[in-house]
Amino acid sequence: MKYIGNILIAITGLIFCSCHYETTDRAAGIIVRADSADMLSIPYCDKHELEYAVSILEQHRITQRALLAKAYYYLARCHSNNRQDLKATEFYLKAADYNRDRDKILQGRIYSNIAYICGLYGENDMAVKYFHLAGGDYLQGRDTTRYVGNLIELARIYNRDKACYAIVDSLMLKALRAEVDSTLQGRIADTYSIIYDERGETYKALVYAQRAVSYPVKSGETELLPYRHFHLAQLFAKADLTDSVKPHALYVVEHSSNPYYLKTAYQQLAALSKRDSKLSEALQYTHGQVSNTENAGWRSEALQECINTINEWEERKISRQRIILIAGIIILLLAVLSAVIWHKHHKEKVLRNQIDILQERLEKTTDSYERKQINRQLRNLQRINEFCTENPEFCNTEKWKNNSLFSTTINAAFPRLLPYLEDQGLNLTEQRICVLVLFDRYSNSEIAEFCYISPTSMSKTKSRIASKLNTTTGRLRQLLIGII
Repeated sequence: MKYIGNILIAITGLIFCSCHYETTDRAAGIIVRADSADMLSIPYCDKHELEYAVSILEQHRITQRALLAKAYYYLARCHSNNRQDLKATEFYLKAADYNRDRDKILQGRIYSNIAYICGLYGENDMAVKYFHLAGGDYLQGRDTTRYVGNLIELARIYNRDKACYAIVDSLMLKALRAEVDSTLQGRIADTYSIIYDERGETYKALVYAQRAVSYPVKSGETELLPYRHFHLAQLFAKADLTDSVKPHALYVVEHSSNPYYLKTAYQQLAALSKRDSKLSEALQYTHGQVSNTENAGWRSEALQECINTINEWEERKISRQRIILIAGIIILLLAVLSAVIWHKHHKEKVLRNQIDILQERLEKTTDSYERKQINRQLRNLQRINEFCTENPEFCNTEKWKNNSLFSTTINAAFPRLLPYLEDQGLNLTEQRICVLVLFDRYSNSEIAEFCYISPTSMSKTKSRIASKLNTTTGRLRQLLIGII
């Protein structure tokens, strides 16, 4: 019986040992798969497997500290990817504790991730502390790429405080001097652009953003180039260089799958089209914004913008028609006004020309009788010209409309005219017509209007007046000039 008992104890020990190795090997296999995914920059997201690995390795923490540190690290990353930052920080701290004095690069990555979470929650002092710890570990592990990436993140934290701008510039200078590949140089240019943008130095930010676009990106970073073009479009818009916004916004529309980038790019393109009065194009971009978003709020906002664009389109059409109508009316009024002014100045010029012609005749003639006749005509024309100059709007004043004032005004200027016309049997309307014919500034239609008779009867009235004065309509004015 004694031997049987010993055999049973040995068998039990063997079974326990085989189970132990089976479970720890499985946990190690999970960590190996997580390492492989990490090397390919693919996040290992099987949280249940990692929790299983942690539970197994915790039972053998004394011998499995390195694997346990990695298990906690990958589990923390799972929680961080699911926005469970407090739980992630707890696991990162456990990973750091188990990894102490072991893998310096892993320790640096742990501290960097803790610092990043602290920065998200505004714990800048803690973020700075852990970024510094991470930087020291990266240096000891001789990982220049991650060390430079850590400098960049540390600079962004310091840039939140104006008093630390000198530290930021020092950190970025270290990053620029480091020998890194072109993809990381692109990240450095990106960071410099963001830093200057946060400081309000838009033009400096533009220089680095344009430099960043020229650098290549890693094959897995599909959204990095669209982001750079998105950032450039934003900076050009801030700098009021709106003509440079369009090509970068179009690149975002064609290559990005980020809903926020697409929404903003479509909005920029629609605004530019509206500015250029291309409302149909603006409507297409706004419709593109509706089609490429699943966010209910953004979709509602874009639909409202579509409605506003259509309404604006209709308003512009109506406004354009109104402008054309108003412009036509203004042109017509200007044409009428120009015609009136031309007519007025033309009549004034005709009268002055008549005076000039008589003066030339006076200078040339030597016959005393002819000179006497010319002088008489010249004096009468000058009197007419003086009266018209002193009373430019005579027919629109009370002096014309009031019969008594009319007679008084004309008699004062031309004492012989109205009495003579009255003696010849001309009524008041006919006398008024004679006065306007004497001035020689008005057409038959204007005279008819001022004298309240129809234009068609004007020629008959003038013929009747000429008959009463024993002359013809062609010589009527000449007769009237002789009378005054």
